[in-house]
Amino acid sequence: MPGCNIVRRITVLFCLALTALAGTVQIHAGEESSSENSELTITNQPTFSAEVRDVGGRGFRTSRCVYVNMGVARFSFRVPEGSRASTATEDRINVIKNDYSCVVSLRAATGECATQNPGRLKEALLGRFPDMRLTGERSIMAADNTGPVFDFIHESDGLKRKTRVAFVPSAAGILEFKMTTAPDTFEANQDIFNEIVNTFRASKPNGDLEVVRLADNS
Repeated sequence: MPGCNIVRRITVLFCLALTALAGTVQIHAGEESSSENSELTITNQPTFSAEVRDVGGRGFRTSRCVYVNMGVARFSFRVPEGSRASTATEDRINVIKNDYSCVVSLRAATGECATQNPGRLKEALLGRFPDMRLTGERSIMAADNTGPVFDFIHESDGLKRKTRVAFVPSAAGILEFKMTTAPDTFEANQDIFNEIVNTFRASKPNGDLEVVRLADNS
């Protein structure tokens, strides 16, 4: 009957409208969830800044030191002789050997690397360096905190490289120290990495920051 057909058409149209509305709601909900998830996955990294200063004083040789600010935390370390510090990047400090055979960088660890779990760190490093071949694993201390260290060989821009990465906890979160060299100069350049780590200092709760200076023995 005509009346029944009209009712059926109205019912079908109503159902289609509800389906379309439900689909729209689901899409918007998915977009909001994605937006929320993206905000949650972005770690709130502390504001980073760094400057290089010459320090000395009576009884000390003039040496070059790096002062780093990460949020409310402050750090310092001495630039090894024969190297220079670059603050050109926004999220890290690079120490470059004058002959360009070695680069050591310091930054706040991000993403999957912001952890102290060695297994998770290995997986995260594999994500960054898919062809890496692990050659050593140990621990290291910087500013009275201990963290894991990994040595591995990998390729970069078609060249074989050897890298050491250390992850050390701090008041600003996990810090990443990374040294990259050619495999045949890795051993010789370890002194640069070690001096940076050994002279690395963190500010105390009262805000004081120690700077490791070179004694003048002349």
